[in-house]
Amino acid sequence: MSTLVSRLFGAFVLSAVACKTATTSTTTPPGEVAKASPEAIREVILAASDLPPTHGALPDDPLAVSVHRLANGLTVYISTDRQKPRFDAWIAVRAGSRSDPANSTGLAHYLEHMLFKGTDELGTLDHAAEAPHLARIEQLYRDLRATTDADKRKQLFAELDAENQKVAATAIPNEFDRVYAELGIFGVNAFTSFDQTVYIVDVPSNRFDVWADVEAERFTDPVFRLFFTEMEAVYEEKNLSLDNPWVRTYYATTRNLFPRHPYGTQTTIGEIEHLKVPAYQDMVDYFERWYVPNNMAVVLAGDIDAETALPKLEQTLGKLETKSLEPLDPGSLKPIEARVQTDVVAEGEQEVVLAWQTSAADHADEPALTVMDWLMDNSTSGLLNVELELSQKVPSASAGGTFLQAAGWFTVRAQCATARPTSRSRRCCSGWSRSSSAASSRPRTSRRSCSTRTSPTSGPARATTSARAR
Repeated sequence: MSTLVSRLFGAFVLSAVACKTATTSTTTPPGEVAKASPEAIREVILAASDLPPTHGALPDDPLAVSVHRLANGLTVYISTDRQKPRFDAWIAVRAGSRSDPANSTGLAHYLEHMLFKGTDELGTLDHAAEAPHLARIEQLYRDLRATTDADKRKQLFAELDAENQKVAATAIPNEFDRVYAELGIFGVNAFTSFDQTVYIVDVPSNRFDVWADVEAERFTDPVFRLFFTEMEAVYEEKNLSLDNPWVRTYYATTRNLFPRHPYGTQTTIGEIEHLKVPAYQDMVDYFERWYVPNNMAVVLAGDIDAETALPKLEQTLGKLETKSLEPLDPGSLKPIEARVQTDVVAEGEQEVVLAWQTSAADHADEPALTVMDWLMDNSTSGLLNVELELSQKVPSASAGGTFLQAAGWFTVRAQCATARPTSRSRRCCSGWSRSSSAASSRPRTSRRSCSTRTSPTSGPARATTSARAR
């Protein structure tokens, strides 16, 4: 059993190494420039990191959320609720598929997968034995990325398979999940979206220290073992998405909304040609660039408080190294100027999707758009629910807003039965028009608009995407 795992089930002995500080003063020799202290450098980095403000619980906040900052720039959100002796813990990284290199799409997502593979102490019987094989795998992926020769690629894949089997001989699959389960830590999960990657667990209150130790280990010394095997799982996930009409319509919509921005040009799961030749080194570089404390946050909600949490977090996740954040390519968010229409043909029931460009998160229009969302669709008595669903014009209809870091959109979806498709489609549009008129007195949205709709066919479902400027 690894050293870390042994610590998890016994008493934790924390030792601190005191650093001696010279008491004598020194002067900088003529001609030499005094170097800034690490603390001063860190303060400069943090000042440029666009960090949210810290504050105690606000008087009008029913969740009583307090916001804190560790010395390394990690932001901590805490909401105390003593109803049960557990707390939810989310660790969020302010980077997702939008930050993927254009030639390595899907990278943020498969990095999320790899961060469950363990560390130099967790997930292996013998890290020293696996280390040379891991190094060889890294080199083989670089070679694979550099060649298009079919015979050479076949040889490299064979070598990768052989090296992966050697790593597997000492690997302990799923040890991360198993250790958490034995500690009573449940709901181990994660998700990747355009702007963020988030790691989630549900922790017993008396396991807070253990959780903090493991997470610090995970984000300090991850080992990307079994990469070859995990990419097969990711590739299969991609294949399944290609057979999903909802996913295909969704991506057609975002492409038309943002044709020159990663929100539209890059999918979170990645393109097939990139997943076939995954960029191992790009993944490592992505981790080094974005998984830094001044670009991360810890969210704790439940039977936990700042007095308990902050000292331990400072000792663990507070040791992550602060780094300068490279600027992210803003992409082009030019408003849609003309109607764009795309047909997506797939098996299944026909569907209409209307979508409009709106505003980014925290924009002044976000509250109005959120209210409009609930007016249009609250699952029971929204305008779409009453006008389209309860009147049985369509089997189902929904609406929703999406607010991202740089932009947002609002969608209305309606599923149309295959029988009498032309009539059904007309009902969708007429029902939507009445609903829109009823909501026209609501707060305005952005002037930019895009619509996506499904055109009727008697065979496979066909989705039509259109966009226009209002």
